[in-house]
Amino acid sequence: QDMKTNSMSGEFFFHSRDELFMVKTVSKPEGKLLRRMVPSYQAHLHSEPRSFICRYAGTFRVEAPGLPQKYFILMRSVFDPSLTKEDFEVHDLKGSLVNRSKKEGQSVGKDQDWVDARECIHVPQPMRAEVCAVHAQDVAFLQRFGV
Repeated sequence: QDMKTNSMSGEFFFHSRDELFMVKTVSKPEGKLLRRMVPSYQAHLHSEPRSFICRYAGTFRVEAPGLPQKYFILMRSVFDPSLTKEDFEVHDLKGSLVNRSKKEGQSVGKDQDWVDARECIHVPQPMRAEVCAVHAQDVAFLQRFGV
């Protein structure tokens, strides 16, 4: 049976029953990259526990006779499962406006929808320097791997 996805990447997303974790299929190059990053990723999170980078619990490859290899990741959900979708709007922001609008019938907004709605995040002045410093460390880490 074919599985269908609404992801532009063609990958599939599955959530744990308690909504605390998410399983996502990834491409072979992405799976290999993530596996290569693991030691540095663990060191980065240990040295910067406030990191904004997703919390991965594992990267996996499944092999079965007669089928192509499939890579997937297990990660902590960024959403608090105690909140309902009625409590807030959800946007999947990637930092690009190219092909980044939600389609008819989709509930999750994207970058262009955020801009069109004139949304913004208000960070109190005392926290701005800290948020920017953590973000800069995350960017430096990801750039080391060409991400």
